[in-house]
Order: sequence, then structure tokens, then C-alpha cells
Amino acid sequence: MTHYPAYDPNDVIIIVHPILDKKGKFTNRVYLSIAHSQQSSLEQKDQEKIQEIAALGCSAIHCIETEDWLREFLEEEIFRLEEQQKSYTVKDNIIKLNFKTKTEGEA
Repeated sequence: MTHYPAYDPNDVIIIVHPILDKKGKFTNRVYLSIAHSQQSSLEQKDQEKIQEIAALGCSAIHCIETEDWLREFLEEEIFRLEEQQKSYTVKDNIIKLNFKTKTEGEA
């Protein structure tokens, strides 16, 4: 999971707002929104590409409840990315490699 502060005017953010019942319990439903800054320094066509990526993300979130194959694919992708991230860490200008992680293909 990424812990990256959203402060760049070029950021496009997917907001996941949980829907609660009258008792304040999560209903397993969410509202989705896409937020972006009016101060983006990107060209309009690049902003639109990034917003399209965010819209695709929202579509995936919407579909995972009804499309089991999509949920499975995304869960596998999350696992793969988390494993890949474990292979190195970056702090300041220092990169530490972990040679004990599994790799695919030739390494």
C-alpha cells in the first residue's frame, strides 16, 4: 500500500467514500469521485489521459462485486506488485536490494 501525500497539482485522486447505514455501519457500498487540481501544469491532453486512467480505476472498483474474474485478477496483481516492492527499498538516495525475493524470468 502506498502512503504518498497528495499535494502535487498534477495529481488526480480517486476518492472512495463509504456509504453508512443509520447506525453508522458500513453497508459494503461506496461513492466514487475523481478529484483534480485546476492548477495542473500538464497539457490538456495529458490531463485527460490521467483522468481516463482514474475513471478506469473507478470502473474496476464498481465491477469487482459482480465480476469474480476481475477481482481475482486484481488481487493477484496486488500480490505481485507487493512482492516486487519487497525486493528493494529506497530511503533518501540509498537503494537497498533484497536478493532473497523470488524473481520471474532471468535475473
